[in-house]
Amino acid sequence: MSCSIFIDDIYHQQFGKKNHYKKNHELLKFQKDLLKTYNQVLEEKSLEQGLQNCFIKMGESLINDLSSDLTKIDLFLLAHDTPDLDPSQSVVNFLTDKYNLNGLCFAMSDYGKNIGVGAIRIASEILQSSNCQKALVMVLDQNTIPSIELNKNDYIDAGLAVLLSKREKSKSILIKGHEQYYFSYKPSLEKVIETFATEDILILNNLEKLEEHKQKYRSSQTLFELSNQIFKESYPSGTPFCLAQFDTDINKLDILKLQF
Repeated sequence: MSCSIFIDDIYHQQFGKKNHYKKNHELLKFQKDLLKTYNQVLEEKSLEQGLQNCFIKMGESLINDLSSDLTKIDLFLLAHDTPDLDPSQSVVNFLTDKYNLNGLCFAMSDYGKNIGVGAIRIASEILQSSNCQKALVMVLDQNTIPSIELNKNDYIDAGLAVLLSKREKSKSILIKGHEQYYFSYKPSLEKVIETFATEDILILNNLEKLEEHKQKYRSSQTLFELSNQIFKESYPSGTPFCLAQFDTDINKLDILKLQF
């Protein structure tokens, strides 16, 4: 029998400080071979221009800011679209060992730019179908990429820690469901609403043109809006809303239906 899963809190950090570029010949060879499979050429200049943020440091910073009792977390899911700055590092093993995270711990990628929403869906489904009680979902965006062509959108490095549980707390958000749609074009927000919304609801999305003062995140834009808006405001209990994250590379729309 399925049970209700709640988003208890979201912590967001931006990693805007540029770190020193350290040339690593073994890593350059690995990245060169990897890019060949995508018919891309390694451009070291693109690496030098990046902020050099590695997932371990980003993960440590996020976890250190958590007020939650980590000993009660029995599911840890690390999600990322772009690879780590140094793919030879085992980020999940390092973080689980350092912070004594018990239970099921794993990483996921190859989902596209909607991986933040996808990770929450997967974590909530695991909670529903297992004895796990509380989950930590970490979404990391780093944009030091060895190809100018693959890194032409000027995304900002950022990280999110999302806490899920089976027990409702004050200001918890109920996860109602998840839907996916594929388009042959980039839809307008009006088309998205027409596709799935049967009522006038709040939609946090990455389809609207961002105001100039807003930051642009690769795979966590809608989750950032959730942390920046929803958890700072009060809404009547039972009010529905959703996240609509669109991946422009594969024209895929992920919808996460939620309720206050």
